Amino acid sequence: MKLTSLAKYPLLLLALWLCTCGSAKSYTKASLPADYLSFGSQGGFTGGGKTYLLLPNEGGRILFDDPASGELQPLGKLKGKELRVVRAALEELDFSKTGEPGNLTASLTRHRNGTAETIQWAAGADGEANPARQLYQELMAAVRRLRAS
Repeated sequence: MKLTSLAKYPLLLLALWLCTCGSAKSYTKASLPADYLSFGSQGGFTGGGKTYLLLPNEGGRILFDDPASGELQPLGKLKGKELRVVRAALEELDFSKTGEPGNLTASLTRHRNGTAETIQWAAGADGEANPARQLYQELMAAVRRLRAS
């Protein structure tokens, strides 16, 4: 039995809808939500760095801020438990203690409704264990997991 052109149209729409349902929302720097966390490291011999963005209110989505293209590349999402741990850790962090930069500096910057608060420290150094450094290490472990998958 042959499908008429009228019967093909709804099937085409259904196929297009199914294809777009699984696609990830794309972000630009101008379309970021009001609340997000940027984290990464900067400086060192080359003066370069890598910055990632965590969107905790967008299901724990992590984006890579690609310095070469200027685009935000989606890496994936945190698992549910990871996201709960990160949210709890963010509430406990004291962003008034900004820390000291080093040759290679790691940082966490919380963006809330147009304001930014940063904690930074010398990356790579075996400094004192602190909640910011621990959160950073957990986030970077999630980045490595997402990049490997």
